[in-house]
Amino acid sequence: MATQILIADDDPTIRLLLRRLFEKQGDWQVCGEASNGVEAIEGVERFKPDVVVMDLAMPVMNGLQASAAHAADQRPGSLQATRMGSSQCRI
Repeated sequence: MATQILIADDDPTIRLLLRRLFEKQGDWQVCGEASNGVEAIEGVERFKPDVVVMDLAMPVMNGLQASAAHAADQRPGSLQATRMGSSQCRI
């Protein structure tokens, strides 16, 4: 069964590029997208993804706030967060 991925980013171009990248992998499937932290939480509850790729800087609720708000309900695993801007890239 394919690894289910939820993409959360306020930039639709980034979401599209990530979707294309992930779906090139034979065993990865994007199960949903979100444009802010609230939608990300709703997507996690709805789709039950294996992996969530979440932007840290989003409107309404940022990625860290969304992760913390949903942390009690998530199964054990790891959280990897990234923030990319025009002059920097941090992992």
